Amino acid sequence: MKLFKRPAKIIYEALKGSRAPSLTLDAIWQDHFRDRKTPALQALEDKIREVMMDNARNREEFRRLGERKKERMGQILALSSEAQTSPEARKAMAECQADVLAINKQLEVLDERAGALPTELDDANRELLAETLAIIHEQMRKAQSRLDELEPEAERLRKELEKTVKEMSICEEDASKSYQLLHNLAGQEIVNLLDSLLELKKGKK
Repeated sequence: MKLFKRPAKIIYEALKGSRAPSLTLDAIWQDHFRDRKTPALQALEDKIREVMMDNARNREEFRRLGERKKERMGQILALSSEAQTSPEARKAMAECQADVLAINKQLEVLDERAGALPTELDDANRELLAETLAIIHEQMRKAQSRLDELEPEAERLRKELEKTVKEMSICEEDASKSYQLLHNLAGQEIVNLLDSLLELKKGKK
């Protein structure tokens, strides 16, 4: 059962035949979806981690059984001469042989599982990639839609700012020219007096 909605399913089908990257090990992917993973993304990430853990467990069990088989084979070799004359040795050797047969069956199961795990992991990675692409595309679509909404307002604010800056420039130039004219006509002492009167007037308001 695939853990994605229809857009991701379409992408998943399109990705078949291509090898998907291990996004769970990708620092950029982890950073992008930090604290905002959807339930689908989280489920797929957990699935991939479980497959990877299963693979590690499989390898460890294969190694353990291999060592046990080697030990039993050594015991069989050691008992082979004695077993010709000793019933106890024959019994012990038969037990070792039975254990080796049981181990061989377990190793066959593990070997079959080991052969299937890479395909399962690749499939899970492809599912996660498809879900990721679907989500990112939707994020991009929403961002572009919002950008289209904001653009007229941004243009209005730009024009308003341009008008305000232009008016400020005119006012600054007018204030500078007026101050210079006032200073030339009345002198600094009168200018200071007028400034004081103006401040006093502001204080009474």
